[in-house]
Amino acid sequence: MSDIPDIFNADLSTGLISVDTDAVQEKVIEAWKEASSGELNYNPETKQGKIIALMADFVKTVSMNNANIANQFNSNYATGTFLDDAGSWFDVTRTGKTFSKVTLKFQGVIGTLIPVKQNVQDPVKLINWETDEQVIIGTDGFVTVDATCTLSGPEAATSNSLTKLVNAPLGVETVTNPSMASVGQDVESDLAFGRKRRAELGKQGTATVVAIESAIEAVEGVTSKMVYSNPESTSITVKGVTVEPKSIYCTVSGGTDESVALAIKESSEIGASYNKDSTSIDILVTDEKSTSKQQQLISFHRPTDDRDIAIRVKITVDIGDVNTSKEDMKKIIMNWSENKYNTTGFAIGRDVHYGDITTAVNNAIEGISVAQTELAKVGEVSTGVPYPLEVQNITINGNEEPSLTTDNIVVELT
Repeated sequence: MSDIPDIFNADLSTGLISVDTDAVQEKVIEAWKEASSGELNYNPETKQGKIIALMADFVKTVSMNNANIANQFNSNYATGTFLDDAGSWFDVTRTGKTFSKVTLKFQGVIGTLIPVKQNVQDPVKLINWETDEQVIIGTDGFVTVDATCTLSGPEAATSNSLTKLVNAPLGVETVTNPSMASVGQDVESDLAFGRKRRAELGKQGTATVVAIESAIEAVEGVTSKMVYSNPESTSITVKGVTVEPKSIYCTVSGGTDESVALAIKESSEIGASYNKDSTSIDILVTDEKSTSKQQQLISFHRPTDDRDIAIRVKITVDIGDVNTSKEDMKKIIMNWSENKYNTTGFAIGRDVHYGDITTAVNNAIEGISVAQTELAKVGEVSTGVPYPLEVQNITINGNEEPSLTTDNIVVELT
C-alpha cells in the first residue's frame, strides 16, 4: 500500500481534492493478496472479506478527513475558522448571533411601575425574556413594551406563550405576548459567509459577472439582483431573458436608478453594451474620474411587471400540543420570503420551492410538522383568476421577482 496517495483525486480546474473510494477498496485487497500470496478467499461473506471491508472503511474515513483538511487551504472550499481566516484577508467578518424580539402586554393595577429587564418566561421552555425599558401600567390597566430574549440566536416564541412572571413587582397581575416573536439569527453559515467573501473579492476587479454583482449589491437599498453576461456574437436566452451579443443584462430591485447605473459602469469593461430596450432604465453616467468626463448610457432593468407573479401559499400543519396560531404560521412564511432566516427566500430569478417553505416552518417552531405545502401564482393581471394550488415549484424568470402578502397565505391547522 505504498502508493496509497493514488486514492486522492485533484480537480485541476477547481483545486478540489477528493477520495476515490473504489480505489481504496482495491488497494486494501491488493495488500491482503500481497501478504497472503493470494491464497485466501476474499469473498465479502468470508471472515477475511469482512476484515478487508472494515479496514477499507477505516482507510476511507481517514483519507476523507485528510482530503477535507487539505481543502481547507483552498478558500473556495474552506469552512469554519479556515473560512474566517480567508475572509480576514479582505476585512470580511462573519455576522454573529442576534437576539429574538417580542412585544409583551402586561395587565395589572393602574400606575404600577414595571422596571427595565423585568423577566418574563415561557413556562414550557423556561427561557427568559427581559423588557427593554421601564414602563407604567396605564389607566386602562394595560401596558405594552418590547422585550429581548436572554439567549442569542433564533429563539422562537409563539403568540401567547410568554405568560410566566418572574419576580414581578406587586400590582402586576398577568403578562402575555399577543403576537409571535421576531426571531434572531444564528451565526452566519459557512455558505452565506462564503458568498459574502466572494462578493467582497469581486469588488477588487472589473469586467466579470461577480464584480458587477458585488458592485450592485453594495449599493444602498438594493435587495436583489441578477446579472447575465453574453460574450458570444449571437443572442442567448437565459431563464427567459434574451441577452444581446457581447452585452451585459442586469436586473436590480432597490437602490436609486443613478446609484445602480454608476455601480454597473464602474464595475464593467469600457464600451460594454447593456441591452437597452423599451423596458430598460437608461441613465447617462459621467466618468468623473477621467479627465475627459466622458459620458456613457447605462441600461438596466427592474423586475418585470408584465404579469402578476405574486405567490399563493397553502400549508397544512400538524401542531400537536404546541400553542401557536395561523397568524404565527403566516409570519414565519413572510419572514422566510424576506430572507430573514438566512435561507433561500424570494429573489430575482430564484425559483420558489415548496420544500424550502416546509423546512422554514418546521425549523421555526419545535414540535410542529408541516404535512403539505402548496403553491400557485396569483394569476394574470388581466383576469385576476388564481392558478390552482398544487404541490409544485414555481419557476421565476431571470428578470422577475416573486412577491407575497399575508392575504395570499392560507393556513390549515390540524
